[in-house]
Amino acid sequence: KATGVLPEEVSVEFVKEGAATPTPSYPTEPVALETVVDALDGVYAAYTATGGTLPDVITVGDKSVDMASYFRLACQAIINLDKGDTTSELQLVACNAPDGTSNDTFDSEIMSRAAYVNVAERQLNYMNNNNQTPAKVCSFPGGGIEDYNGQFTYRNAIVVFTRAIAYYKANGVLPEVVSADDSGAAVTEPPAATQTPEVTQTPEATQTPEVTQTPEATQTPEATQTPELTPPVEATPTPDSGDIEGPKDGSNVVTSVLVVGVTMMMAAAAIFVTAAKEGKRSKR
Repeated sequence: KATGVLPEEVSVEFVKEGAATPTPSYPTEPVALETVVDALDGVYAAYTATGGTLPDVITVGDKSVDMASYFRLACQAIINLDKGDTTSELQLVACNAPDGTSNDTFDSEIMSRAAYVNVAERQLNYMNNNNQTPAKVCSFPGGGIEDYNGQFTYRNAIVVFTRAIAYYKANGVLPEVVSADDSGAAVTEPPAATQTPEVTQTPEATQTPEVTQTPEATQTPEATQTPELTPPVEATPTPDSGDIEGPKDGSNVVTSVLVVGVTMMMAAAAIFVTAAKEGKRSKR
């Protein structure tokens, strides 16, 4: 990286796994999450390439970091990624390796995200208080997560954490479940059958649109009834001079009587005039 070419010779120092490693002398300093992710992805690649061997020392940025210290970085990275915090810097702190080893009795093939995040939180808290990693990570029954049985060793915790971070680097998210296998096999993704499916949100029910009320039909105004025609009053016929028949009601009867009377007087007058004329002729 420094010169752009590979060296012709390198020095190799073999350290037995589990042997006490001197505490590194570098001071506490911040380091970018992306830098840690790249370094821990390299740890998992070396683990699978060698069939299960974890590197004792790795390079983080420009620092050589021992296993206990990069385990501490792995705990911080898991916690921050679970919260979605990809901008805060992590703290590179020298940490001591555990005293001795412990048998791994964890009996599940997988570990949920809630469980491995819980392990990271508890172990980081332990290291902050003791400046040392524990030989065994924790026992699960009654831990408030899933009821896993057995205990997780420091070594297996490194394998699971770096496997989860390698998955994050490839996919951009932490796996919901991660394999707990420590056989050295390359397992970069959780078994398909055990992945926790994302819960599909039930779409909000489509609201039934309000039915537009049909306006009441404009009532056709009732046709203006044609008023019944008042039948014309029949004119009372004027009686002939000799017609004594007439209406029987009051005014008509009186009229009829007057007409008859006048007629009779006119007739009498006519008779009188005629008689007078006849008298004059006889005298002559």
